[in-house]
Amino acid sequence: MTVKFIHLRAGIMDVSPFGGTTIAYEYNPETCDLRYAVAKCNPKEHYCKRVGRMVSTGRLNKAPHGSLLADPAKKLTPQVLLDAYRNHIL
Repeated sequence: MTVKFIHLRAGIMDVSPFGGTTIAYEYNPETCDLRYAVAKCNPKEHYCKRVGRMVSTGRLNKAPHGSLLADPAKKLTPQVLLDAYRNHIL
């Protein structure tokens, strides 16, 4: 399985160079299992995608933040992942 990433930037209208979140995820289409891990950047620090990828991948491999069963009838898109993340975590 390939690890993929979603980068969420801080700021509402303009993208801020500070803060942000990186979500690393793996999807197994055979079992419809979705594993994910999250790395959050402090709002006082500059956001770096490379660091976010490293931290979230390490967490995914060590101890994922969660695992979901995805609906096999729905196409797995970044928006579906974000909705699942927000519903599961927030």
